[in-house]
Amino acid sequence: MTESEALIIASAVLHEAGLQDEVTGLKSIRLSLAAEVREVLGSTDPDLADTWYVSFALKLDEGVVSQHPDNILITVDDHSGQATLIYQM
Repeated sequence: MTESEALIIASAVLHEAGLQDEVTGLKSIRLSLAAEVREVLGSTDPDLADTWYVSFALKLDEGVVSQHPDNILITVDDHSGQATLIYQM
């Protein structure tokens, strides 16, 4: 899967959840390889998969200069395309 495909899937999940009006746009996107996770954590978990992490920046409330957390995270399995919405509000 390409970065663009992962972004399309994540955007669709955002729209399905009705959250498109809560975000200002893409904050970051990155691919985490299962092999790297296994190496860093010393894991032998066979269920680990390459995963895209796509985050969208949340709109700030009126008069708010900064807020934390400030994004919504969506993970996308690189092989199956299955997405999971993780609220970080």
